[in-house]
Amino acid sequence: MTADYSEEAATAAELLAEAGMTVTLTYATESTYTPGTGVTKVEATESAAGVLLEYSISDRNGTDIKQHDKRLLVAPTLARTPQKGDRFTIAGEAYQVIHNNVLAPTGVPLLHDVQVRR
Repeated sequence: MTADYSEEAATAAELLAEAGMTVTLTYATESTYTPGTGVTKVEATESAAGVLLEYSISDRNGTDIKQHDKRLLVAPTLARTPQKGDRFTIAGEAYQVIHNNVLAPTGVPLLHDVQVRR
């Protein structure tokens, strides 16, 4: 029998909405090529609640997590799982997704723990 984490996912979304802010995920949905003008990317956006945090000094190894990288906790309400190369807009600033650790014990996301970089 698989555990049902839907209540936990709703609680996580609620807590992040209370403690955080709205963050916007932007990602490419498709690319088209037009002769003479080149490649055009079509982008989509989604919003969710999130909290932007600093990494601890011990987490910053200079290789995987650089000095100015941030940790973004995002509610599980996104239809798309953030992927490397996607962008988040947070308080008017653009951040690129470097890595996303999804907390999903039964395959249903409870939280996105995203490493972002400006």
